[in-house]
Parts: sequence; structure tokens; C-alpha cells
Amino acid sequence: MPTFTYGTSGNDTLAGSATADIVDLLSGNDTYFGDNGADQIYGGLGSDFILGGNGNDYVSGGDGNDTLSGDTGDDMLIGGAGADTLLGGNNQDTLMGGTGNDLLNTGSGDDSAEGGDGNDSLIGSHGFDTLIGGAGADWLSGGADNDLLTGGLDADTFFFGEGTGIDTIADFENGTDQIDVSAVGISTLDQLNASQHDTSVYLDLGGGNRIVLENTLVAALDDTDFIFAPAVPQVGSTSGDTLTGSSGADSIDGMDGSDKIYTGDGNDTVLGGNGQDSLYGESGDDLLIGGSGKDTIDGGDGADTIQGGASNDKLTGGAGADYINGGADNDRLYGGDGFDTLIGGNGNDRLWGQNDDDIIYGGAGKDQLDGGDGNDKLNGGLGDDMLTGGAGFDLFVFEARMRHDTVTDFENDIDMFDFTPLGITSISELTIYQQGADTVIQVNAGNDITVLNTLVGDIDASDFYFG
Repeated sequence: MPTFTYGTSGNDTLAGSATADIVDLLSGNDTYFGDNGADQIYGGLGSDFILGGNGNDYVSGGDGNDTLSGDTGDDMLIGGAGADTLLGGNNQDTLMGGTGNDLLNTGSGDDSAEGGDGNDSLIGSHGFDTLIGGAGADWLSGGADNDLLTGGLDADTFFFGEGTGIDTIADFENGTDQIDVSAVGISTLDQLNASQHDTSVYLDLGGGNRIVLENTLVAALDDTDFIFAPAVPQVGSTSGDTLTGSSGADSIDGMDGSDKIYTGDGNDTVLGGNGQDSLYGESGDDLLIGGSGKDTIDGGDGADTIQGGASNDKLTGGAGADYINGGADNDRLYGGDGFDTLIGGNGNDRLWGQNDDDIIYGGAGKDQLDGGDGNDKLNGGLGDDMLTGGAGFDLFVFEARMRHDTVTDFENDIDMFDFTPLGITSISELTIYQQGADTVIQVNAGNDITVLNTLVGDIDASDFYFG
């Protein structure tokens, strides 16, 4: 039987149970961490952050600029109204942006994504992806493997890098849409070896990679339909490259090798690819994806989205409201200035919120979280975690299967413990005792919190939020 949970009209921080949950966050700028089970989560009004967790989840952001992450499972993510960020995760996901200028990143698996109204960015990954831009000037990249791309109304840009596979564009409009082949080093139309096959045109990208344009004639194509590489291409290779963007909105693919990529100004999209890459977002609201390899990423100024991928990454948001996801392995995440969201992912991660009010979620593994300055929300997730709030009014959030967590700097009458996700309604349900200089709050067998340098007599019901 599912568990029903309701938020309030304020800004809530909640977490799911190990079973299927049905959650209505109502209004406010809410934060929700899903757990196991096939969950239904409704964001409602406000700019929400929702992590689906394991299981096949249905997540609807509602109105506001929402960030929805499906995590593991076959998930459906619906952004609704507002400029939303949708991250599919693993398995077969369905992403729908709704109205507003949205960012949709499918993750791995055979996924489908539809931007809806607005100027959207749609990014596929490994697997057969179906991307539909909808109304607005959209940017689409299928990623690896064979994909189906539909731009929809208005002037759309289709981006292709190395390892594209055989991608099909269903509705290319000559003189309106553009195909960006700059990342594969193609600088002229002749290099594409365009050929007619019934009602379709084949464009050869080399290495077995191809673009298929349905219902198009070779004779109708000219240079204005493409974005070519410069005469001396600034694109990646199998070696370690240094690539530099322009003052505009750039799309850069580092491909293989240990690359250094500087985006310059503008709202840029950078794929590091394989290898130990260094990506520098500089100015603008950038999307920086490290890929596999031990990467170092610095978002610079602007509201950046940073994804680490596999291996032990160092990710820094810089100035602006950034979203940072470490992914697999043991990562180091630094929020910098601004209202940041940090997710460690799997592995033993270290996360520093640094300045301003941050949301920090450790995920699975033995994580270390430090809020820094500002009023922060810290949730270690699964595993034995160490939580440090830092300066400000901090909220320590705990969920099921937290195991043995440690809070290093609890300030009585300033900081709070949030036990709402645990379903505990009263302090009488807890066992609280002194252990040397520390206080231990025992939730049940195998799940407890050690509060360092705190007397048991200083802990009372006013220090808790209960469900």
C-alpha cells in the first residue's frame, strides 16, 4: 500500500520511504528526496528540487523553475510551466519539458524527451533516444548510438559530435533549421558526401557515423543549412586538446583524450568525453558534462549545470545558482557563491556548499557534507555520513537507512533536525543518551545520529521537525 505525504504552503524538505510514495508538495520552493519504490511526486506551485530515487517514478514539477532528477528506474518527468531542468538518469525514461525554456538530459537508456513550448535544449546519451523539440528555437543532440530527432516549429539546431551513430532528423527545414557539424571537424558541405536515397539524404560524418534527413533533397541543401568548423578546427581528437569557445553560445565536444576546454562568454554546452578533462565554464549559464575519466570542472560565473560522470571528479560551481551532480565514484563538489544544489551520487563523496543558502545531498556511500556560510539543508542519504552545517541556520535532514550519521557542529536554538522523512511524530519515539562528550539520537536498531560536543540536556523537542 502506498504512503501518502503532503507538504505545506511553505518551503518544505521531505524524503520518501522504502516503499511506493504518493507525494503532493503543494506550494512553496520544496526539496524532496525519493527512496525506493514506484513513487508519484507532484511539485505544485514554486521552484522545486525533486530527486526520484530508485524505482519507476512519476515526477511532475508543476509551476515554477523546477529541477527534476529521475535517478534509477524507468521514470516519467514532467516539468510543467517554468524554466525546468530534467535529468533522466539510468534506464528508459520519458521527459516532458512543458512551457518555458527547459533543459532535458535523458541519461543512459532508450529514452524519449519532448521540450514543449519554449527554446529548449535536449541532450541524449547512450541508447536509442527520441528527442522532440516542440515549439520554439530548440537545440538537440542525440549523443551516442542511433537516435531520432524532431525539431518542431521554429528555427532549431541539431548538434552532432563523434560517436553519433546513425541519427535521423525527421523534419529538417531548409533555410530555417541548422545542422552543427563543427565538433567533428567538418568545414565544407563537400566533406559530408551528401547522397540521395529515395526521399532521404545521407550525410557522412566519417567513422560509420551518419545523419539521415527525411523528406529532403540534396539539391536543396547549401552552406546556410550548416554550422561548420573553422578552417583550423578547434575540436577534440583522440589526443589531449586545448579548445576555446567564443563570446557566443558554443557547443564543444572534447571526444577522447585528456582535454582542456575554455568556454568563454555565452551559454555554452560542453561534453568532455573520455579522458581526464578540465572544463572551465567562465561566463554564462553553461552545461558542463565531464563524461568518463577523472575530470575537473569549474562552472565560473552564471547558473551552471555540472555533471561529473564516472571516476573521481572535482566539480566547482563558482558564482551563481548552480546544480552539481557528482555521479559515480568518489567526488569532490564545491558550490561556490549562490544558491547551489549539490548531489554526491554513488561513492564516498565530499561536498562543500561554501557561500549562501545551499541544498546538499550525499546519496549512497560514506559522505562528508559541509554547508559553509548561509542557511543550508544537509541530507547525507544512505550510509555513514558526516554533516557540518557551518555558519547560519542549518537544517539536518535524515531519511530511512541513514545508518550511523555524525553532526559535527550542532548549535542549540539555531540549527534544527528534520525527522519528517522518517515518519516520527514525537521526541518520545527516540532514544537519546550521553556518550562521553557527545549526544546520541537513536532512531532504531542500526540507525542513529551522533551529535558531537553536545549535552543530552540541551536537546529537546524544539530542536526537531517531526512528521
